[in-house]
Amino acid sequence: MRRICFIVLLLFGVASAGKAQTYPYLAVQTTEGEVQTLSVDGLTMSMVDGQMIFANEETSVSVALASLSKMYFASSATGVKELATSNSPVQVYAADGRYLGKFETLPAAVSGLRSGVYVVRSKDVTVIISVK
Repeated sequence: MRRICFIVLLLFGVASAGKAQTYPYLAVQTTEGEVQTLSVDGLTMSMVDGQMIFANEETSVSVALASLSKMYFASSATGVKELATSNSPVQVYAADGRYLGKFETLPAAVSGLRSGVYVVRSKDVTVIISVK
């Protein structure tokens, strides 16, 4: 009986290992919230002068070790970039391209918007945000 239970458990383990999810990307997140992903194909990682360097055939990402928050494997690529909540003005557009106005700060813009998806543009970056 023990032998049969062991064989069943072994077969179950092999079957579930065959269905394991693959993670083709490595995501690197900084303490500022910026996330960059790289394909794991041909990926190399090295440390030089306090910088962690991630490189593959397509791209290279360098992050100061002091600002490296976490690394994790992901099933899809992402280009999520956090907008700084500084006092810089932002312009807001509706998802259909309509200009909704200029706001003094990002929090002021978010507080004045209804639920939905918006394009927010600051002097440095343009991102898509979701307001809930």
